[in-house]
Amino acid sequence: MSDVITIHGGTPLRGAIRVRGAKNFVSKAMVAALLGDEPSILRNVPRIRDVVVVTGLLELHGVMVDDTRGEDCGLILDPSNVERAHVADIDAHAGSSRIPILFCGPLLHRLGEAFIPDLGGCRVGDRPINYHLDVLRRFGAVVEKQPNGIALSASWNSLTPAWARPSRCCSRRCAPRGSPNCGTPPSSPRSWI
Repeated sequence: MSDVITIHGGTPLRGAIRVRGAKNFVSKAMVAALLGDEPSILRNVPRIRDVVVVTGLLELHGVMVDDTRGEDCGLILDPSNVERAHVADIDAHAGSSRIPILFCGPLLHRLGEAFIPDLGGCRVGDRPINYHLDVLRRFGAVVEKQPNGIALSASWNSLTPAWARPSRCCSRRCAPRGSPNCGTPPSSPRSWI
């Protein structure tokens, strides 16, 4: 197959093409399978490098990935044996993708800890991960920079939004209602999303 399609005008195009699934969604859907108790099935999975990277990372963490390669180009992801991966194995993926940051939340939830290597990815421009880390901190995660990456930990299943934790003060001066430093829940879920 050629990388170039040349069209000579004058006649209408006819035919059919198969459009694969959204390339920017599939890696997130695959990582989300970590949160399930039973297998997840993804259909119409595009054949892209990110799928290979996520598959490798999921398998390192004990997720069985079955590539159906059938007509629907599907994946079956079984997270029933999620486990910690060896740092050296995860580190082998360092520089190959920015996807490991997506694993932090689900692994903290399932295992109480996560490790992500120093991230690589495309050189389009700055893509800071501090937003991800800040949100995880607000949910109670401990984030520690190490020479080869970032280690995260949390008490077993204790990730709780800061606004839902008991307040240490009951003064109106503590913080605006629903902010991370106030124990009062926000008036609507939109204010904390």
